[in-house]
Amino acid sequence: MGFKTDWIQDAMNHRAIFDTFYRDIVPNQSLVIAYTKQVPFVEDTRRVIIGMGHVKRYIPAVEHEHTDENTLRSMTWEGHICHSIRSDHQDGFVIPYQEMMEYANTHLDFDISSITVFAPDDAFEEFSYATEHVSHDATIEVILSCIKAFEIINNCLDEDYSNVLTWLNIKLSEVWEDRGAFPGMGAMLTALELPLGVLIARQIKEKLKDGDDIWKNVELLFEDPESVVTNNLAVKVTPVLKLTWKHLPPERKVLFKLLSRLSLSIDQAKMLFYANQREKAGIYCTDDEIIRNPYILYEKTRLKIDGLYVSVCKVDRAVFPIPYIREKYPLDSPTILDSDNDQRRIRAVAIAVLEEAANKGHTILPKAFLVDAIKSMNLEPSCPVTTDIIEAVKKFLMVEIIKREMKDGTEYYKLIRIQEFDDIIEHRISRRINAPRLSVKADWRKMLDDKFNDGSKISEQEERARTEKAAILGELAQSRISVLVGDAGTGKTTVLSVLCSHPDIKSGGVLLLAPTGKATVRLLDSMGDDARGITALNVAQFLVRSKRFEWDDMRYVLSDSDYKDVPDTVIVDESSMLTEEMFGALIQALRRAKRIIFVGDPNQLPPIGAGRPFVDLVYMLKVNLDKGVFPLVCSHYGELTVNRRQKADEVRSDVLLSRLFTTSEQITDDDVIIDIEKNRDPNIEIKQWHSREDLEQLLLETMAKEIGMKDIDDQEAFDLSLGGVKTDFGIYFNTGAASFAEKWQILAPVRNMPQGVMNINRLIHLKYREKFLKISKKWGMNKRIANSLGPEAIVYGDKVINVINTSQKKGYPEKEARNYIANGEIGIACGDYNKSRSSWRGHQNDMRVEFSSQPGISYSFDKSDFNEENGTAQLELAYALTVHKAQGSQFNTVILVLAEPCKLLSKEMLYTALTRQQGKIIILYNQEPYHLLKYTSVEHSDIAKRFTDLFRDVYKEEDDGPDMRPQIDEVNGRFYENKLIHKTIRGELVRSKSEVIIANQLHLHGVEYEYEPELELEGKIKRPDFKIEDYDTGIVWYWEHCGMMEDSKYMRRWEKKKVFYKKNGIEEGKNLIVTYDEHGSIDTEKIDRIIVNTFDVG
Repeated sequence: MGFKTDWIQDAMNHRAIFDTFYRDIVPNQSLVIAYTKQVPFVEDTRRVIIGMGHVKRYIPAVEHEHTDENTLRSMTWEGHICHSIRSDHQDGFVIPYQEMMEYANTHLDFDISSITVFAPDDAFEEFSYATEHVSHDATIEVILSCIKAFEIINNCLDEDYSNVLTWLNIKLSEVWEDRGAFPGMGAMLTALELPLGVLIARQIKEKLKDGDDIWKNVELLFEDPESVVTNNLAVKVTPVLKLTWKHLPPERKVLFKLLSRLSLSIDQAKMLFYANQREKAGIYCTDDEIIRNPYILYEKTRLKIDGLYVSVCKVDRAVFPIPYIREKYPLDSPTILDSDNDQRRIRAVAIAVLEEAANKGHTILPKAFLVDAIKSMNLEPSCPVTTDIIEAVKKFLMVEIIKREMKDGTEYYKLIRIQEFDDIIEHRISRRINAPRLSVKADWRKMLDDKFNDGSKISEQEERARTEKAAILGELAQSRISVLVGDAGTGKTTVLSVLCSHPDIKSGGVLLLAPTGKATVRLLDSMGDDARGITALNVAQFLVRSKRFEWDDMRYVLSDSDYKDVPDTVIVDESSMLTEEMFGALIQALRRAKRIIFVGDPNQLPPIGAGRPFVDLVYMLKVNLDKGVFPLVCSHYGELTVNRRQKADEVRSDVLLSRLFTTSEQITDDDVIIDIEKNRDPNIEIKQWHSREDLEQLLLETMAKEIGMKDIDDQEAFDLSLGGVKTDFGIYFNTGAASFAEKWQILAPVRNMPQGVMNINRLIHLKYREKFLKISKKWGMNKRIANSLGPEAIVYGDKVINVINTSQKKGYPEKEARNYIANGEIGIACGDYNKSRSSWRGHQNDMRVEFSSQPGISYSFDKSDFNEENGTAQLELAYALTVHKAQGSQFNTVILVLAEPCKLLSKEMLYTALTRQQGKIIILYNQEPYHLLKYTSVEHSDIAKRFTDLFRDVYKEEDDGPDMRPQIDEVNGRFYENKLIHKTIRGELVRSKSEVIIANQLHLHGVEYEYEPELELEGKIKRPDFKIEDYDTGIVWYWEHCGMMEDSKYMRRWEKKKVFYKKNGIEEGKNLIVTYDEHGSIDTEKIDRIIVNTFDVG
């Protein structure tokens, strides 16, 4: 360039970086670990290990060709690493994920995640930047995980992988030897403020001879540094540092040596070695406590961000290195462990197991589950425990873990930190339940009539809808704590709007909260004018203000501070998304509120995180509901049942289908599948696909049809469907386009599979944004739009979703901007299209996005919002979303992509997906539609599979309340919460208490039955409740039990089904038994008489 430059891209600087980076790579000795950020068989954000081998050769990066000697010289950013991985597994391997995927497809109970090797949680950055050095500890953990995986694989596949296991064990020994006893010494020397401490530690290690004690050389370092390290490093050991080491108290030196046994970063070393730094980081323990129990490092950092987190495996490797290290550098008392199952180790590992369980939704674990999980931890040596050992060390465990009993006396364990949240929840809610009721004078029915009356006659359905809304409004207004439940379309927002419009409610102030910013915005918008003057925040925003959310660690906390800025009425929407930590922090912060209303749908997906507090609260309150009543209202509880998406005499098939996946005991009719297949309802279609290519074509064709395209190549209609404006010069995306962002939406349960949202987004993006992608790469006079952004190449006109709550961006126009974008807000990349031949006037890396929830306001995004290496992107493509992402959102038209097999498919997943549309839903499924019906069983319920004990202490034995103690039942190798399932004496799951009674009475009378058998009639699959074969008479009996029949729509559908049965030779009184719930319950004596009079039970 004709002058010196420090720019890193310069070839000289570039080459120096590469030489330094690859300097320590030794061919045939250095290991290479292949990983990927996404795989098609697990839904997980962790890095997945693909294989391992040796580095055979490194081919350096090459310099770009140059035509002008004064131009900047530059090199390619990557060299090439040749590896030893071959199919014969002689010197490395690739994990046979493809073969195991095929195995899983034919062994449906096999969990492929059991053989998936993930990068260690505390080594995320080591597996994030393409090529990176991996620490010894991370490598050891990867090898141990690979050994565990191949032990399972060897039992599944025909190929023999014993040579891989042998190779892995050899490599494990070699890595341990290279790691040594003190991998953290360099970081600890640096923590002493010794510059270049890591290089000094390396030289100390390199100069060691067999039999030398490394700590003698460390002592020499501070006495005569030139005798230990080179002169250029020796000068770094200043007189002050020598004096500091000399006067370091014995306890401090013991701690220094102990921490050196851990593979620590420099920041971790500084934080853990100094008490003031520990306290500043919120880690409260003394030097002596660490020395006495090094596992406390995990216990105290387990909830910290990645940079401060010390995993239990990392501590375990410091305490349990391989035998020769233990012999050469034994731990001294009081640190030394007395056995592999020392109680300090047991407690830490038990905490790790319970924390992992909490991440998966469980707040408790039965003792046997805890023991099994401890045994299966990826530790070497393993931690041998039994239920008796756990009992023996219970006093030591009780510092962090409590023990309780289920209904049947089975012991279970729970983290004290979660119990602290639960104590707050139970205490606050119990006090509010037993407190005097509030007084609000209102004619709620009149307010509803005034809001909706248009002079027309009120239909039967509308009358029922207003009756239940009026009753519920009265309960919500008078209760200090209450829940409002109902599925999509039943009018929850209407109830809240009317409630908030009452003068007494409005004058006391109203706060709207929701777990996601998107849900908050949607609730506020849907309330319309009634939302004026109401404050709306997402839960995290509110809890930050009340000092109950820590941004640094991204976690919810409890606080003794009394938050005073709380209005009289607080409404928490989408409450099914609340974890127990969120729920506890909220209920504590809202102490000053007079009225708290939790709103949601307990049939939706459970929260991502610990517990299911909304479901547990609903269950506890609903117990007080009288059977067979209408409306469904009792103390502190109101349930909306009349769906207003359906017109007076209409029965929408999409609504009926969604109700099949609820816990409601109202009559449901699986004939809806047949009606859908015959295209009898314009609101729903089901289409079948058979291959990836078939799906992609069908998806494009379906999308084209639903959004009004002439064919799949109709670019103009596609753009118009996303808010594009047609002009004489083409279609432009201007401010206002975001109002179209939620007109249509593709949903799928998964991200990574071929039928997942990433592949679908890529498909649509490449097909319909090819032109803009090309234009975005132009420069100068030809520059028209901003450069594409992020790994998905988001470009002008794309539909996007914001995935991180942010208040760092300023909207335009500034006066009207909210200056806050919530996680889940959907919008369109628009504006800044240079139509003239002048040079680009906008910043080439700035892209403006308008969100549907903030019409007329745009926010700028640039490449700083996309960290491609660690996977954090502010925006993602949103033509397709996961069902989880769509929770809390509504769209006019939904295209739902489903595939079997799918581990994520559940009763709640399908219900949530089937209630996102306001207009129409089209299901693209790779099976016959009737296969969906298997997910209507509680057997496939995620909620019922969660273990919690919330509200167990709200009611005492002498109280007339439900027994909320947990009870875990096993059914067909799966485990469920007893109070959320209906289980027969025979051990099968049925749909209602009434069916339990029928099944049990049949069994007690010795009558063999089949529950919900598939019965094919006229090419249709029917599932009567019970089938009983009378071998003496040759009669095959069918038994149908109907729930509450007060609703005329359901009665008509049942009568239609009876006619169909009769047409096919199944007739009441002949070979069909029909029973009903009378006044909400079943007559057991009547069931007995039917059985005795019909079957041979003598």
